[in-house]
Amino acid sequence: ALLDLEPAEVLSALDEIARGLGTPGGVQQATRAARQPRDADLSEVYLATCVYAVYDSVTRRCTFANAGHLPPVLVEPGESALMLDVPPGMPLGVGGEPFEEVEVELPEGALLALYTDGLVESRDHPLDEGLQAFVGALTDPSRPLEDVCDHVLNTLDTHHGEDDIALLMARVQRLPADSVGDWTLPREP
Repeated sequence: ALLDLEPAEVLSALDEIARGLGTPGGVQQATRAARQPRDADLSEVYLATCVYAVYDSVTRRCTFANAGHLPPVLVEPGESALMLDVPPGMPLGVGGEPFEEVEVELPEGALLALYTDGLVESRDHPLDEGLQAFVGALTDPSRPLEDVCDHVLNTLDTHHGEDDIALLMARVQRLPADSVGDWTLPREP
């Protein structure tokens, strides 16, 4: 199952699926050529960007893989928001390049934000300006998540109607020590 795969492996599988959408032979044909970059004919190319993250609530470590998407933003308690350095890789559907994984330890109570480019970019506002405004709007990670989302959406210019807008936020919480168990199992059943 996909749940047992590392983030980079999941993105590789999704990349093969995306490559198969525009291939006459479908996903099976695309799988045979999964490591070959696309030809110059882009008439039937389906591209998508994606950040895939797996969070371990025991260690508070989060592993990210990125397929051409904007970087996640982290807001630690008492700190300014910052964009995480997660290399973007190629969008899904391009193929030919492996995805890089980055592991980050997330502080207790920190806020993690994932978002689409429609939130931070429009014809009137270049991407860099929108990213700065977004990071600046993420000021207090201790507020309820719904309030933080409302503040961001009310602060940024989200009424341009040019692109989809999605904002996903999560608060980092460690699993309590009394809820964690471990066992040492013999090598032989």
